[in-house]
Amino acid sequence: SVIPNDGSVVSIEKNAFITCSGLTSVVIPDSVTTIGSTAFSYCGKLKSVTIGRGIVDLGESNFRDCPLLAEINCMATTPPDLGSKYSFEKMNDEPYTIYVPMESVDAYKTAEYWSLHADHIVGKEF
Repeated sequence: SVIPNDGSVVSIEKNAFITCSGLTSVVIPDSVTTIGSTAFSYCGKLKSVTIGRGIVDLGESNFRDCPLLAEINCMATTPPDLGSKYSFEKMNDEPYTIYVPMESVDAYKTAEYWSLHADHIVGKEF
């Protein structure tokens, strides 16, 4: 799924896509700054997520219980607030990688809650 990239979407509401069984990938545009809690949780077929440069608050427990989620691209240079340690919980059934901007790898690896996934954080040129 692609959220419109015309600047019209600045936030994604809480539970917006929760339990969406048909969702396999999502691209969140740079205009989105906040994502409500559990917006993408329990999406059993979700495999990849790209989060735009504008994200500030990723919301609590997003991407929880997404067992196939293998690739997360977070393009924000400053690690967004995750809200809790549960944001990426129970997606470890498959190997996963969190790609972040090259210059931000250390910031992500040491940021609150992101640090729980430090071994999975890799730099990428976006």
